[in-house]
Amino acid sequence: MYNMLQLGGLRKLEIYSHRPRHSFCRAHFSVPLQSNMRMDDSSKKTIYQRMLEERFYLYRPWIPICKSIEAKVIKSLELIPPVLDIGCGNGLFASFSFNQKIDTGLDYDKNAVEEAKKRGVYNEVRLGDAQALPLKKDTFNTVVSVCAIEHIPGLNDVLSNAHKVLKDGGRFIFTVPSEEFGESLFGARLYRFLGARRLAKRFAETKNRKSGHIHIYSPAGWEETLRGQGFRVESIDYIFPKEAVFLWSFFHSLPFRIIFLPFRLFRDLNIKAVDNILRFALKALLSGWVEKRSGRYASGGGYLLIIAKKYRTD
Repeated sequence: MYNMLQLGGLRKLEIYSHRPRHSFCRAHFSVPLQSNMRMDDSSKKTIYQRMLEERFYLYRPWIPICKSIEAKVIKSLELIPPVLDIGCGNGLFASFSFNQKIDTGLDYDKNAVEEAKKRGVYNEVRLGDAQALPLKKDTFNTVVSVCAIEHIPGLNDVLSNAHKVLKDGGRFIFTVPSEEFGESLFGARLYRFLGARRLAKRFAETKNRKSGHIHIYSPAGWEETLRGQGFRVESIDYIFPKEAVFLWSFFHSLPFRIIFLPFRLFRDLNIKAVDNILRFALKALLSGWVEKRSGRYASGGGYLLIIAKKYRTD
């Protein structure tokens, strides 16, 4: 965990880009409603294993690598109600990551909002823009946003709106890519291994741009930005360690897509035997590995978990 007094030497980055054509941070795809909330902690299955029960995740195996790590971290936090989830998507990720039913979910995508309503993870789901929240002042004790605000152009508007709807002393909890995300990718590391550092840097910047990562700050940069919007940072931790980023990005790479092609060809045939073989293989190979990397770290990770408290500005 970072002591904010020790962050002065870290630099601040910001990358401007268009929204991504395909963003896997929070699912906006149409996903069959196979399950609702998963609050039964008596299950012996890990979050990663349970995610693989969803065919959406099973045939996109790079997603549960990072999302199960993120979900376990979020699940470990105390979220004091009432809670607002900004960028809730269709509720699929939320069904794995919250211990309680969330009071309000908000997303800008109409279809995602309708799916989230059916999934039963939220008491209510609102259609709206995080840059101009259609909600009353001083309403929530907790605002959470998982892998969303880095995609929204008006960051200061998002932060000021989160501040507005929080009660005094309320917490804003969110995850975003770190300044180490790009350099941890399979392609960037491969270029560095070959001695092509400029290509490695260009690859990292291009991947961030294509992923729609508009805002990439160091911990010090986030502390400064949040302070300017009336927040006091309580903690900043790295999550999604570099080796997990590397594996996630390898699963995104052309070599893996070639290896995985036979399963992709069977995906739309809905053959349970093929599903079971793939599920067994992924669980056997990765369950323990992913579980060991589902923590919070003082340094070295592709994402940041940031917890900030609203304080009075008058």
